[in-house]
Amino acid sequence: MEMFDGFPFKSGFSGSGWKLENCVAVAAKHPTTFKVPSPDEAMLVQLGDLLRLHFLITDPELRSDPQNPRAERMWVEVCDLPGNGLFRGHLTNMPGFITSLEAGDVIEFMWEHVAQVYVEADNSFKRTQRRGLTPTSGIKSMNIRQHELAWRWTDSQHTVLPEDVLDALHPIDGVETRQFHEIALSCLGNDGFLLSSEFNSKATITEHLSGEAGSDWLTQQYPISETEVVLSWNQTTALKTSWGIFVAYWQDFCYPGSDDLVVFPLTPRSTHNWVLLYHHVEEFHFGRRKADA
Repeated sequence: MEMFDGFPFKSGFSGSGWKLENCVAVAAKHPTTFKVPSPDEAMLVQLGDLLRLHFLITDPELRSDPQNPRAERMWVEVCDLPGNGLFRGHLTNMPGFITSLEAGDVIEFMWEHVAQVYVEADNSFKRTQRRGLTPTSGIKSMNIRQHELAWRWTDSQHTVLPEDVLDALHPIDGVETRQFHEIALSCLGNDGFLLSSEFNSKATITEHLSGEAGSDWLTQQYPISETEVVLSWNQTTALKTSWGIFVAYWQDFCYPGSDDLVVFPLTPRSTHNWVLLYHHVEEFHFGRRKADA
């Protein structure tokens, strides 16, 4: 097995049961609904940056089941810039379906395979250069329209949320984002697919749930809409809002096939009492800590 940086090295843009999607080609076919980073951003990539790739599932058995996603959308942390248009990055999470890949594997790819770029939230200058934002001291001072996922809630091609709802979505700064992500990870099991055994968990498949039915299920699990909650997607992306807003607009926060989102209450007394996991295979897992159940 070929190794790089102490981990298995995956070259050739494909492997057993998967191949990288050409996101530039997809964006060319669907310019209003699928956006990719500009070619200019490739020149700004540095070691440690997070880039999202789409790993198309090619295993015939998996593809034959309509319940399975067409691709796993996963992040790599750039670990090498060999030149000639090539990039290499460590896979940051365990795949849910592709068994030939593991967290830590080094994936070789080109810019055409990149679906999204994240920049460290506390690096204001670099973020400004890449996103065309006004320099700030951190995400906390950003308007929600400058959030990495703002297109989900402000773009008419997706959803435009009411102004009062947008005003209630509060971006979180870099330090807090990482701290909340650590809390989120502490609520999950070792594989990241289920909640920790410390929680009594209830689950439901969201694939065929209407927005109203999903809201009803969430309200049954926790009915206090005023509770302030944290939404943590990963170590660089999070925001604060109310449970009621999340419940009412959950489909605009949870994107199937790409999102692994953890939601938990902000108040110190109850931060760890309950937690909600939305898994990218379209499942909700709601858990109450066993000591409080």
